Amino acid sequence: MITLLICTVHRRGKRQLREQRLAGRRSAAATVVQRAVQRGEVDASLLEPRLVSLPVDLFRHEVLMTLRPVSDEAIERIVDGIAVPLLTRQAPG
Repeated sequence: MITLLICTVHRRGKRQLREQRLAGRRSAAATVVQRAVQRGEVDASLLEPRLVSLPVDLFRHEVLMTLRPVSDEAIERIVDGIAVPLLTRQAPG
């Protein structure tokens, strides 16, 4: 299986393989944010892909940099200290 994956990456290229694997998928973060938009908690006009993926990206960074499970404190800081304030801010003007 791994050999097949390596050969596929080599032949098709990393970008094409990634697009094929993720085609039609919606991230859990996108689903959570979309539900918040539907409830009126988040202004959809402020959303951009990087903002939606930010909490997961920060979580991934924490895992990769510490090589340990992410603490409850770190998760709380990511969600309550960064993601929620950015997602619930008021649109300018």
